[in-house]
Amino acid sequence: MNLQGSSNSFAFEAIPSMNEARSLFGYTVCKDSFIYVAGGVSASLKSTCTDTVETFSILENKWTLLQLRIPQKLCGISCVYFEEEEKLRIFGGSDNFKKSSKSVFELNINDVTINEVGSMDSRRNMNNKVFKKNHFLYLVGGNNDNEYEVWNFSSDAKTRLIFSYGNAMKGDLNNFCGFAL
Repeated sequence: MNLQGSSNSFAFEAIPSMNEARSLFGYTVCKDSFIYVAGGVSASLKSTCTDTVETFSILENKWTLLQLRIPQKLCGISCVYFEEEEKLRIFGGSDNFKKSSKSVFELNINDVTINEVGSMDSRRNMNNKVFKKNHFLYLVGGNNDNEYEVWNFSSDAKTRLIFSYGNAMKGDLNNFCGFAL
């Protein structure tokens, strides 16, 4: 959707197709000019998880398949971009055997490398979401523990706190959607 027009005339516009047809992928916007897409279920690999990453340049109107690979083939991951560090972090997801992941990977935009940088407190499957507000990350859903994690990235300590939904919400929050303002 093009949001640059007048407030009364929003319109959807077609963009080129990704290099690899996929669903259940993680995505985030970087530098207001690029969309990064990671992992997902690959249509060309007979519906198995993929470890590929590609980026869409809004200015060039073009997708580029990156040469790096996520260390695990995952679908249903969540991604968030840290502008001040120029790094993208990838959280959770599930593998081809439906095993949920605790892994956190970091993709360095500048040198195009990816490394595992830690793990979440609990495994979070394809229903997990990550929200960033100031220096805090909120990891929500994707587990049956009725809890969410809050990570503080404002200090070198990178502290984590675990909170419970209690009886307010049940299950793994299947198919929920959310955002942070």
